[in-house]
Amino acid sequence: MFAIKLLLALSLLLVAILTFFLAISRVDPLPAAWNPAPERQGIYAANAALQRVEKIGVGFFSGAEDLAVDQEGRIYSVPNSMSLIAGLESRPNGRILKFDPSSRTTSVLLKDLYFPNGVALSRDENYLVFCETSKARCRKYWLRGEKMGSIENFLDNLPAFPDNIHINADGNFWIALVSDRLWHIELISNSPLLKKLVSHLVPFLPDESLQSAKVLAVDPDGRPLEFFEDPTGKEMAFVTAALQVGDHLYLGNLAKSYIGRIKLSSREKGTRFSI
Repeated sequence: MFAIKLLLALSLLLVAILTFFLAISRVDPLPAAWNPAPERQGIYAANAALQRVEKIGVGFFSGAEDLAVDQEGRIYSVPNSMSLIAGLESRPNGRILKFDPSSRTTSVLLKDLYFPNGVALSRDENYLVFCETSKARCRKYWLRGEKMGSIENFLDNLPAFPDNIHINADGNFWIALVSDRLWHIELISNSPLLKKLVSHLVPFLPDESLQSAKVLAVDPDGRPLEFFEDPTGKEMAFVTAALQVGDHLYLGNLAKSYIGRIKLSSREKGTRFSI
C-alpha cells in the first residue's frame, strides 16, 4: 500500500512540475504543419562530398552572416534577432530590411516572415530570394517588372533547414542547409505542448547540427542541381554559407575553426544539367 501511495504521489508531483513549466513557458507556439520530409534519394542521396574540404585560416574563423547588395549599392539584410526560441514559436515575426545609400535610410522591405535567414539577388536583380529556416523553404520577392511587390515560392519542403543563400556567376544559387529535419525535431515542431517544454531545455540540449553539413545548388527557377554533404561532421559541419568563386566552393560554418573549400568539377560549376 505504501508503494502505491508513493507512486501516486510521485505521479502527481510530475504532473504539477509539467503544469508549472507549461505555465511559465518562454514561447507561445503554433504547430509548424510541415509536409513530410522528402526521401533521401536522387539529388538528396547520402554522400560525403564535403569531406573533401580544404581548411583555410584554421583558428581564425567561427562563421559569417549574410546580405545582398545591388548595383546601386542598396543593401538587403535580415536583422540578427532570430533565435532557436523564435524558431520554436513558428510565428511570422521576421523581417528583411533595405538600406538605400542615396538617402541613407533603412526601411522594412518584407515582414511577417518565418525565421528569415539568407538573402540573395538574382543576376538581373529583378527579384530577391530569401530563406525561411523554420518553414524549410526559400521564397522569391519581385523587385521589378510586372510581378513587382509579389512573393512566390522558390523552393519548398527542403530536406534540411536552410540558412544563407548565395548566387554564383552563372545565376544559380548555393543554399547552406544548417540542420537536418530529424524525426524528433519534426515531432516537437508540430506540438505546441512539446515546444513549451523544450523551450526550458534549450541550453541543455545537444546540438546535432554539429554532426553534419549540407549544401544545395539550384537554378534560377529553384530546380535542384547538386547536393553535397558531410554526414558525420568529420571535416565540415553546421554550414551557414556556401559561396562559389571560380572553380571553388567556400563554406562558412559555426562548428569548425576554419573555412572549408572544395574544388568543383565541370559538372558542378553552376551550369544547368539534368538530374
